[in-house]
Amino acid sequence: MKLTKSKLKEMIREEMLNEGPAYEYAKFVKKIDKQRDQVGKETLKFVDLLRKKGLDDAADDLLDSYKNNVITFGKDLKQLIRKLV
Repeated sequence: MKLTKSKLKEMIREEMLNEGPAYEYAKFVKKIDKQRDQVGKETLKFVDLLRKKGLDDAADDLLDSYKNNVITFGKDLKQLIRKLV
């Protein structure tokens, strides 16, 4: 089996997650990501409902708010974790 660059990165990442603070942080990050995914799904359902009711401006505002807050939070969290480990 040829070891690709991406496979090597994944192996190193897995090894790091089993040691030190990364292991401890991983369970929290995983839970946060899972909840963010749920918020995203529910937000999209609500956006669809608003559009069906002809409230396109409200749907667009909600999507913009989601992108500016939740998506940005996810990126900031990942950057923070990278700095910590």
